[in-house]
Amino acid sequence: MKALIASPYYSGVGGLQQYTYRIAVGLHNAGVDTTVITCSRVLDESGPRVFTLPRLTTVSNTPFSLRWFGSIKRVIDEVDPDVVNGHLPVPYMADVAARVSGDRPFVLTYHNDAVGINATTKLLVRAYYRFLGRGTIRRARWIITTSHHYAAHSPFLQGYLSKTSAVPPGVDVATFNPTVDANHIRDTYGLDGHIILFVSQLSKAHRHKGLPILIRALRSLDPSVTLVVVGDGNWRSHYASYARRIGVQDRVVFAGLIPEEEMPLYYRGADLAVLPTLTDAEGFGMVLAEANACGRPVIGTNVGGIPSVIQDHYNGLLVQPGDLHGLVEAIRAVLSNEELADRMGHNGYQRVKSEFTWTQAIARTREVYDALI
Repeated sequence: MKALIASPYYSGVGGLQQYTYRIAVGLHNAGVDTTVITCSRVLDESGPRVFTLPRLTTVSNTPFSLRWFGSIKRVIDEVDPDVVNGHLPVPYMADVAARVSGDRPFVLTYHNDAVGINATTKLLVRAYYRFLGRGTIRRARWIITTSHHYAAHSPFLQGYLSKTSAVPPGVDVATFNPTVDANHIRDTYGLDGHIILFVSQLSKAHRHKGLPILIRALRSLDPSVTLVVVGDGNWRSHYASYARRIGVQDRVVFAGLIPEEEMPLYYRGADLAVLPTLTDAEGFGMVLAEANACGRPVIGTNVGGIPSVIQDHYNGLLVQPGDLHGLVEAIRAVLSNEELADRMGHNGYQRVKSEFTWTQAIARTREVYDALI
């Protein structure tokens, strides 16, 4: 079998990058002749064959070039794959692949809806779905989503659930697990008291992750509580300034980018991981599953695909997006009850092992391909 995967972002930091990379490499290692089309810089040259296309410009978070119609068609004609798999929500590359794949089965991996933050980006999103996005969804022979919950609630996938299946992201439980050293964060940063962990890219494009409300929550929590923020981006200074402005700068540690192999130390070293996302742009919430895999409880908002990761009061707590009081109370409930925290962390680890592994994700993706060809 030959498969071609088209995703503007591949490998590197981020949920979309890691998902496409893990699936492509996993398929390659399982014997599928896999080719990737991207415009990301890929340092790892082992594994699948990668075609890197130059971009003309980037609008918001979307790389773009009119030449991709010809470039992607030439790659598809050269590789002659049995199936073409495009990845959204970042527009255009998958939309082009859907239109130049000929009579080959086109699979759309739909991570989440494209969601605008301000008036301009909301207008761009509406234009995208009107002129490209809805057509790509219609053209797809099959749609892969990260959860049944997200597919059922997406306004753009209504009417297409009969050709949709869920392939959640995975966690490497050999690396992310409760046996990891739990003292790393405290020793590295000299911290006492409880530690809350937030993990995300700190770019303007990821401001929907809700970091400001978590920083603001510190003012209502015990002064011994510290927030450790892992990630970097063009809004890091913006968040640091906000913490100074509201007087909690001494209780926020900006750890920067942390190598993937060290991330289990941060998850295990924290008492709690929180993802207070504000919009449906959160297709799954990978950081929540990784924290659970390390035996830690999690708190997330009841948006997007997060409810497919968090079973409320089982492996974590769900709060409403933007609800500062609800977030503070949820954090207090976990940090003040060690038995509850341990139970949710244990349940989370067991759930990740049984439902969210890359071995399962790769096998489910291949099942979709096999059924179509």
